[in-house]
Amino acid sequence: MKIINYGFVSILLITWFFFTANSQELSVYSDNDLNAATDVILLQQKDNSFILMSIGGYSPQSAACVIKSKGRISNKILKGTLVSVNTDLVSYKIDNMKSNPFSGVINNVGLEITEANVSDCGLNANFVKSYFKILEKGKIKESIKLIIDIIKDYEGNDDLYQTLNNYLMQSSEDNKNRKSFDGIYSEVLQLHKMGKKDEAAIAITEFFKLKSDNKIDKTNVNKYNDLGFFLEQGKKYREAVELLEKVVNADPNRTVAYINLGDANFGLKNTVKAKEAYLKYIDLMKKEGKSAKIPKRVFERMK
Repeated sequence: MKIINYGFVSILLITWFFFTANSQELSVYSDNDLNAATDVILLQQKDNSFILMSIGGYSPQSAACVIKSKGRISNKILKGTLVSVNTDLVSYKIDNMKSNPFSGVINNVGLEITEANVSDCGLNANFVKSYFKILEKGKIKESIKLIIDIIKDYEGNDDLYQTLNNYLMQSSEDNKNRKSFDGIYSEVLQLHKMGKKDEAAIAITEFFKLKSDNKIDKTNVNKYNDLGFFLEQGKKYREAVELLEKVVNADPNRTVAYINLGDANFGLKNTVKAKEAYLKYIDLMKKEGKSAKIPKRVFERMK
């Protein structure tokens, strides 16, 4: 048996729940050990069978180990056997599964493993304990990523790898969809007020990579103009020009958008386009009786 001492490796327990052919519920648990936390992920297949993988089992005499189990769930009771393990952390073969029983219970606060004795792990390695449910999505994803990292290049893990990977992909897509326009606006406005202009501009460009279908109209044009200004201030001139051109197309009389568009084009050294935008800005400012408020830089750049 090969055991690598990953002192930082969390103990992960994976069990999966499939309630229909197209849906699954993922639950993650931890023993809250600050030195070597034990995390648990539970999954049940639609026929009430399960797969379980646990990483850790630390003791003063042993490094991290891995156990894997398969069995059935009935009335929240897990009954099964330990099976062979093939991972980057440890690999060993179990020929007689019946002599290596596994059991556990799902309760109101989490999961308790009641039997998981494996001779292939180090001295006093322990997986038999209680685990509390983790609700923080970031920690759930960390646990899944750790499992993927140790099983992805090793045979015999197809029953876990694809499902875990699909969960991460779906989770990522859900996060993208939840990222709202108002949310990103508030975020970059705060960054700009803090003087973090580059970070604000980067946040905007990343948002538009995910949300390229945002519609600009008179209900939100002022905020899009602000985003264009933030992009220009963060020296994302090309992105600023693209956005501000959409702003003036949506609202041709949006005066401030033209000075922002002029500044962005000036940043690109496109003086012709910059002057066109500045001229429109000057014209609108005069019509509004605000000629005295036109910044000096506008006239200087018109020369």
